[in-house]
Amino acid sequence: MSKPRMGITFLSGGLAMLLSSSDHDRIDAVVAACEAARGLQDLRERVLDGLATWLDFRRTTFFVAPTFREVFDDPEPVTHGLPVHVPATYHEVFRHTDPFRQIAAGGSARRVGPISLDQLHPLQQISHKEYVTRFLVRNDIRAKVVIPVQGTGGTAGIGLLAPESGAFGARDLAMARRLALRLSAHYRLWSGVADPAGLDCLTRREREICEKVATGLGDHEIALDLRISPNTVKSHLKRAYEKLGVANRVKLAERLSGLRFTR
Repeated sequence: MSKPRMGITFLSGGLAMLLSSSDHDRIDAVVAACEAARGLQDLRERVLDGLATWLDFRRTTFFVAPTFREVFDDPEPVTHGLPVHVPATYHEVFRHTDPFRQIAAGGSARRVGPISLDQLHPLQQISHKEYVTRFLVRNDIRAKVVIPVQGTGGTAGIGLLAPESGAFGARDLAMARRLALRLSAHYRLWSGVADPAGLDCLTRREREICEKVATGLGDHEIALDLRISPNTVKSHLKRAYEKLGVANRVKLAERLSGLRFTR
């Protein structure tokens, strides 16, 4: 795939001509996986799983915020294929020097299309050398694309990362643009809808376990059902309790079902 030219380029719809019917089918498969999403957090995880499964983008991030200007400040982005310390280090140390964050500060998601690291002007690359060398390269990242997705109650930024310089060419950017358009309806749905049970803060696994707890299953039963260890169930439950602000299984079940349970 050819490298995009230097400078910040906002992609036009004409790049869709770069995509084959197979490319469109694979993008459709990613979007189809989102049909069963049960909330914004679940949607984020399904998108990244789909990117890895169908488009072979195996290092990805999904940031959300009320506006595109704030999207890179998300303290808990969903990630795929990255060590746990990478998003934490980014948020604590390097987000302010991220050139993509500065581009976002100067425009809206509607105006700014998918942007790759290779598209940055040479002067921008020099001014952000510390971010590139101390954060990206040190974490084996040499290519990056950011895909803005506009919602009703907020904006998302999906990141594609790769260890090879120049890994993302014009066809990849065309797929990114098409994907953003296809995902916007799903993101508008969930970014504009409040979760009445407040479960949106949970991971997919935490939600699965919480829902089984609400049906009255014990830790060992849940572990058998999900093919994980009872200790793993306990760990997920502990984190879910902290996120939801509940003290025990009874309160959790009440939160999910609105019913009163007694021991």
